[in-house]
Formats: sequence, C-alpha cells, structure tokens
Amino acid sequence: MIATGLTFATKRNFFLLISTIALGSAYGQDVPWEFAQDKEGIEVYTRQPGGSKFKEFKGITEIQLSLHSAVALLTDVNTMPEWVSDCESTKLIEKKENKVIYHMVIGVPFPFDDRDMVQELTFIYDKETRNMEINLGQNDEIMDPLRGVVRMPVSVGKWTFEHLGKEKYRVTFEYLSDPGGALPAWLVNPFLIRMPYKTLLNFKERVNYPQYKSAYFDWLGATK
Repeated sequence: MIATGLTFATKRNFFLLISTIALGSAYGQDVPWEFAQDKEGIEVYTRQPGGSKFKEFKGITEIQLSLHSAVALLTDVNTMPEWVSDCESTKLIEKKENKVIYHMVIGVPFPFDDRDMVQELTFIYDKETRNMEINLGQNDEIMDPLRGVVRMPVSVGKWTFEHLGKEKYRVTFEYLSDPGGALPAWLVNPFLIRMPYKTLLNFKERVNYPQYKSAYFDWLGATK
C-alpha cells in the first residue's frame, strides 16, 4: 500500500536505502572472517551473516594500476561477461559521471533457473588518501525480472581500492547475496570461493589493457 503512493524517484531512493541498510548490516557486524584460500596472490575469506544461510565473501589482492583504468573497466558493462565470474549477460541502463546502473544475469547450474539483478555502482574517491570505494547497491525498480529468471532478493557489495604508494593498490571485493528461489546453500556456498578468486584474477589481467590505461575521468583528476 505504501509503495503504490510513491513516485518513481522516491521508490528508487527507497530501494537504494534498503540496499544500503543490507550492506551496512552485513559489513558492520562482528562476525569474523574465515580464511578460505590463497592462490596466485588472491586471498579469499568467507563468513556467515546472522540470519542468512548463504555466506558472504571477500577477496583481497594487490595490483599495480591507475584508478582511472579501474573505473574504466568497472564501467565497461558490456565486457563484464568476459571477466566477472558466472556472469552470463549484462545490459547498461544508465551511466553518469560517477555512477553506473546495469542489469546482470548470473548463470546457475541446471536444473535451476538463472538469477538476475539490477546493480547500481557508486564511486567515492578520497583525494587526500587516494583511496576509492565503489558501493554496489540494488535498484530493482528500474527493470522487471526477465522471464524464466529469478530476481535475487539480496545482491549488495563493494570494491575498495586502498592506496599503498605510487600506483599500487590493495583491492578488496566483498559481496553478500541471496539467490532466492529454491537454490540450496550447499550448492551456492562453494561457489563463493571461486567467484572472488576468478573475478579478481581476471580484473588484474584486464585492468591494464591499453583501452583502460588510456582512460581519464575528470571527477578523479590526478591520482598519482
């Protein structure tokens, strides 16, 4: 009843608020991270948020990069199926100066249906520390679920780029999701080790491709 009286803009802000609350509750709690693996310079950790049967993951690695190239890669929505683990397809919905909204379909093993989400990336850059955080929130009001695909009720996370000196960054990718439907936790949770590992491994390779290294964003300015 409340939602029917909201304008589109208000409903959009409402869903972004819900995403922020979900993200904050996940990352703000005191549940300790458990080490899962260290492979090719990528450490993976998981933890079990209270009240959820699905685990949250965190992948950490160090990369020599420019923040401009990182933003260029992360906003190149059409290429995400080539490097984001389990991503089947993407569609750009909206792109602004430091914000991108896109639709993504995640492949799920047969006989279960694929999942989808509408993700909103918001980039926050601190010029003093040269650190950057990218919040991944939900914006489900913009686009209905695809036919034959299950909309994920929770899909929130963040990328963190911690400046270590010169152009070296500690990159952290954290994510919390609930695939919805009848997917069992025993099937989903093992994938939560592979996903950050494969995604960060591919990110490390692609972020220094020429088309991304030549990118420049005015809102970032000089990052060296």
